[in-house]
Amino acid sequence: MKNFIISYALTLNILVVANTSFANSPSSFNSAKKLMYQKIYYDNQKTFYCGCDYSNRKVDLNSCGYQVRKNKPRASRTEAEHIVPAYWLAQLTPLGRSCWLEGTKRKGTNGRKYCLKTNKTFKQAYNDLMNLVPSIGEVNGDRSNYQFGLVSGEIRNYGACDIEINISGARNLRKVEPAPSVRGDIARIYFYMFKKYGLNLSMQTKKLMNAWHQLDPIDDWESVRLKRIEIIQGK
Repeated sequence: MKNFIISYALTLNILVVANTSFANSPSSFNSAKKLMYQKIYYDNQKTFYCGCDYSNRKVDLNSCGYQVRKNKPRASRTEAEHIVPAYWLAQLTPLGRSCWLEGTKRKGTNGRKYCLKTNKTFKQAYNDLMNLVPSIGEVNGDRSNYQFGLVSGEIRNYGACDIEINISGARNLRKVEPAPSVRGDIARIYFYMFKKYGLNLSMQTKKLMNAWHQLDPIDDWESVRLKRIEIIQGK
């Protein structure tokens, strides 16, 4: 197991993924979603942020004390969430910004669709299983493309689910603060995407993710998840 687990180097307080880089993402997002549910999370059917039980993508809200904020249909199902959202996959790379902007100018499409059609690197990043987790649909929708960070106060809009989403105020100030138990998982996904796809992360983001990595070390389930992704995507 230790031979596979991502190895890390700490330099100037910045976490750098040193080894692991899965070779081939699924060819489509639909394929990626099926693989995520059927080959990775099949025996650990709990939503990422809230730890709710689910079956056939239907969420048992009572299993985790989740309270619906607004959107009951989406709260009742799981969705495959991008930890690094599609918007940031594009905005944090020069080539991605170009295709995203072009897509917003063209009729009948948008930035995401146009990048998926014209940018092979974006498509691979978008379908990369490392970046996908099963999330409650309402949480995924509320999170939107907001970046992770620390949210002042205790904004609890989802009952016992320990996730805080600041959805008010200026858009550039909206943040998502996940539970401590998944912060390291998020950090290691961010740095994997940073290394493999050349995301231009800010120093502030790198420092935050480095801190989260150290405070929430890799656990047994995360190791299993990595092994299963390696089997599917190769190295």
